[in-house]
Amino acid sequence: MPEHTEIDAPHHRLALDGELTVYRAAELKPLLIDAVRAHRAVAADLGAVTEFDSAGVQLLMLAGGEAQRLGHDFVIERCSEPVRELLAFFNLPAMLPPSGDTAAMETTHE
Repeated sequence: MPEHTEIDAPHHRLALDGELTVYRAAELKPLLIDAVRAHRAVAADLGAVTEFDSAGVQLLMLAGGEAQRLGHDFVIERCSEPVRELLAFFNLPAMLPPSGDTAAMETTHE
């Protein structure tokens, strides 16, 4: 179950765990979009994601696009191995945070 916690300003932290797949897309889409709309900066912590598929990639891209449209920031704070592997497979290295670094990849700028 996703959990909301605050981290160092200005990012609102959204920790996701379990599956980030087509089976949970309908559940997670409003959670991600609402967070991006409610906060000027959102950090998605994907360190506890156990399964990840193309629907998960689409959700992250959708959240990033919505953030960009609003002039907000959406970043990925951490990635589990399944997330890293699939983003690399799709040749989306820009979505990955630096290895071993908790700094996030920015999809938008203020």
